Amino acid sequence: MVELLEEEIGKLTDDLEETKADFLGLLEIAESERDRERARADNLRSHVDISRSTIEKNKKTRSNQQVNPAIPCKFSGIEKWSDNHLSGFVVLLGRAIREAEDAKFSEPRLICEILLALKNVYVPMKRYGGEHKQAWREFLDHHRIEDVQRFQEIGGVRTKMSTS
Repeated sequence: MVELLEEEIGKLTDDLEETKADFLGLLEIAESERDRERARADNLRSHVDISRSTIEKNKKTRSNQQVNPAIPCKFSGIEKWSDNHLSGFVVLLGRAIREAEDAKFSEPRLICEILLALKNVYVPMKRYGGEHKQAWREFLDHHRIEDVQRFQEIGGVRTKMSTS
């Protein structure tokens, strides 16, 4: 009986060693696959990061590329000019066009620059925020324009010189 038990213990020990070897082999394979997948995930993350930075750089480049089209010297061509250069971003209503054409204001270039800034800086600021807000502030400061909250005050915008 003792011999039978010793023989049974020997078989169980051999089975245990075989199972342990199988387990260690599977563990090694699993760790190898895990490491390979981690490397693949890291590689994908770096590609995503590169893609995101490229997209952000392209956004900044596009927003910083303020193409300065030929600005009319008179308000008489402002309707066509606005259709060509502002469409999809800024809409000039008929009343605004008529007022501009009838105006005796001597700086149509300034008005057109402001309209372009609305398209190139203000609209992106409203859509995306962030650095566009600073660009809008810089534009206003450069042209000495104050952005007011209420439209009752001279059309919503007034120059800083008029408030001083």
